[in-house]
Amino acid sequence: MPLQRSILGLLGSPHRRTMVLIISAALLVGLAIAYATWYQYKPHMHIAAGGKIDDLAFDTNGHLYVVKLSSPVIERRSIEHGRIDMVLSAHSDSVSSIAFNPLRNILVSGSFDTTVILWNAAQGEVIRTLRGHRDGVTDVAVSMSGTLIASSDDSDIIHLWQTESGAILRTIAAPNGSIVSIALSSDDQWLAVKGRHGAIDIWQVNTGALVATIQPSYRASNVALHPSRPLLASGGAGAKVVVWHVPDGRRVAQLEGHTTVIQVVTFSPDGRLLATASGSSGNFWENVPADLTIRLWSVASSELLTTIPASDASFRTLAFSADSQWLAMGDTQGAIKLWQVSDVCAPCQ
Repeated sequence: MPLQRSILGLLGSPHRRTMVLIISAALLVGLAIAYATWYQYKPHMHIAAGGKIDDLAFDTNGHLYVVKLSSPVIERRSIEHGRIDMVLSAHSDSVSSIAFNPLRNILVSGSFDTTVILWNAAQGEVIRTLRGHRDGVTDVAVSMSGTLIASSDDSDIIHLWQTESGAILRTIAAPNGSIVSIALSSDDQWLAVKGRHGAIDIWQVNTGALVATIQPSYRASNVALHPSRPLLASGGAGAKVVVWHVPDGRRVAQLEGHTTVIQVVTFSPDGRLLATASGSSGNFWENVPADLTIRLWSVASSELLTTIPASDASFRTLAFSADSQWLAMGDTQGAIKLWQVSDVCAPCQ
């Protein structure tokens, strides 16, 4: 009883005691909500890979391919345990970009050694090396059918290759500055090319004709084409994500929710979801809050389905698994995180 009276004495008047109890209860509720949020969005796997993660790609056999900044090799990691089970080594300079085609089970890689390599994903063996670029390859894309490969280089040249023969089908010189990102449409008809000045050019593959130029005004984001519909997504002005119709460049939707500029966008292979990430720590001087989140949107309704607090560092690479069940992110501190989409997004099921 003396101890109880001493505590009550420290708390002071009944009014003060009530206020202390209310504040304590609010803190407990806040901690409970924070824990529930952390637990809900806790990644299925967190891999400390070391080195800045530059690109990611899934195959259809439970593997994640990892490219690190300034590394000439590609690591293959099991999504079951996260450990490296194979290293793909044939490039003589840094690998810049990778893409996987599930129909042919091939991995395509581009490197600053000026080559593009086609790999047998199961054995990790080189199928073919494509030579034709004079400068380092900056991005690669493979069509849904697997019959066509596109690659860009530091001289703003794009080669379109025939997968079977390795022959160059067409060469395009990009007119709108250094190339940030390229993408091929699901029907092999259109090539989207984004330059550092922000313009997105739409080229007809068969003729090599430039049919439209879209001005999204933000240069850093990549460009993504939908796997079955004539839709293109990229970061727009400010913190907006914009979806356009291909090939005419008509604006279809504008997605708002991020607080800083968009770094990466990607569609799920089943076409239902669009994943976007800002990957920015904000700007104190311009009163821009940090936004290191991934957001999943419904392609059909443009509705925001969930927001994943993804990282403590900036990042610019996202990848869906071929069955659209897994989402992976790599950041600049060497962390790779994997989420099962159904665990973090109930409406996505």
